[in-house]
Amino acid sequence: MNVRHYVAVVILINLLACGAEVALAQPPAATPTDAGPSVHWRFLRHDPDSLARLGGGDMVAGMNKLGEVGFELFIVTTANDQGAAGWLYFRQSPWRRPLPQPPIEYKLIDDQGITDLGLNSFADGLIKLENDGWQLAAITTRNGGAGWHFFFRNKVAMIPDSRAGAPAAASSSPGAAPAAGNFSTPGAAVQTLIAAATARNGELLSHCFADSAAEEFTSLRTQTASQKDLDDLATLFQGATVTDEQIKDDRHATVAVKLFTRNEKIALTKTADGWQVVDF
Repeated sequence: MNVRHYVAVVILINLLACGAEVALAQPPAATPTDAGPSVHWRFLRHDPDSLARLGGGDMVAGMNKLGEVGFELFIVTTANDQGAAGWLYFRQSPWRRPLPQPPIEYKLIDDQGITDLGLNSFADGLIKLENDGWQLAAITTRNGGAGWHFFFRNKVAMIPDSRAGAPAAASSSPGAAPAAGNFSTPGAAVQTLIAAATARNGELLSHCFADSAAEEFTSLRTQTASQKDLDDLATLFQGATVTDEQIKDDRHATVAVKLFTRNEKIALTKTADGWQVVDF
């Protein structure tokens, strides 16, 4: 190797060394975690039985307990061809939104229930639910069609009645039942009962029960029911639908109601105020 070639090699080596030093002097590239705090989720999975145990025997009550601490339902699997729920997946993100978060409440209703809510129109039933603040979270399937629809909304705080000593009422809350119900037929009276119960409307509930109603309904008839009693009744009637009406005579009738957990028969009597509930 002559002197000229030797000098060229030395210069090249020095340039490469300088380039390496410059490269090493550059700050390392920012990692994705340097961009800011990431979103963290907490997940839970329940089946209907475990939710019912959580809710003291009622699945929706168990869901509402999870909703009280901010768990959102986002996936439901289907257990069988009848549309029964399999696994229900919930998520909670306490870092995503400022705390405290509003509690969440849930409603379960099937195709026919939505259609009945919309006066024989499924689309109108969905609009009614939307206007009442309900959002569709998930559905199950039934023989290739829709089964149960799972809705949720932020639970609205109960607003006390302005009258001294009056129980809390929800008549000014989204989804509240109208001040005056329909008691013209046994079926209409039970529809009014369902609407008043799910809206926790103590005033309207008091008109749903006859003076001769079973003693266990006295607090509802006299508007002295506790908030827990109103909440329990709302949970019982969430998604309820009238399936049959039988008028025995001029003063007595029974109405069959499909609840999420069971079927129920409601006995009614005709009074000067229309058809009113006696027992169920």
